[in-house]
Amino acid sequence: MTHRDQHTTSLLNCWCIEEYTRFVDHVTQTITMLFSGGQDSMVALWLLHHTARAHARSLSILHYNHLWQRDNFFMAEHAASVSFWLHCPHVMAMPTYRVDSERGASHWRASTNTRLTDPNTPHVFVNGHTQSDAHESTLFTFARTLTRHGPPLTDRGHTPESVAPVLRPLGRLSRHETGFIVHAHQLPVYPDRVNSTYTNTRAQIRYIILPLLAKMGFGTTDHIELPGTRTQN
Repeated sequence: MTHRDQHTTSLLNCWCIEEYTRFVDHVTQTITMLFSGGQDSMVALWLLHHTARAHARSLSILHYNHLWQRDNFFMAEHAASVSFWLHCPHVMAMPTYRVDSERGASHWRASTNTRLTDPNTPHVFVNGHTQSDAHESTLFTFARTLTRHGPPLTDRGHTPESVAPVLRPLGRLSRHETGFIVHAHQLPVYPDRVNSTYTNTRAQIRYIILPLLAKMGFGTTDHIELPGTRTQN
């Protein structure tokens, strides 16, 4: 196993993605990202995209819009945008009956998943889950540390003066915050868009961080090393 392979595995393990997503070279299944409102599947998607090696593997998005959480509508916009920028297909499913509880949403997602997927096609399903919340805190810590003590930004073609205004707002993030407003700075979410008006819930924040780091050049295993993931050659 090469250093890059070890580092990729460490990143995947760090985020506690399901055991069956520990990728090896011979895995060629279709990978379907299961999205719904308020989950950290978006973080998982960006992590998998930016740590993936060249391989014969298909990535797609299945967005479950169960219509009962506010973040689900925010997620719909981002799922479409990410689908475009990562060149992966996405499908949005909506219920034909009222879903008004987490348990009901879970049952609806399970039945929809059965109907929309081909049982004869090998699939790997990836979705966010509660255990990754702790590692979300690690990413926030990384962002705060990067703001003050990060690697030389000039290596990425950016001067400290141009990057600091973008990274500095990340230093104020905390998993215990339920929301914050971007006052002084605009956070680039995608290359042609900025987010300066949203009142961000914690779920919305996580949809911003990894795209932002990716745009600034910290989204791949060549550029990013989270605390506790250092490996030896």
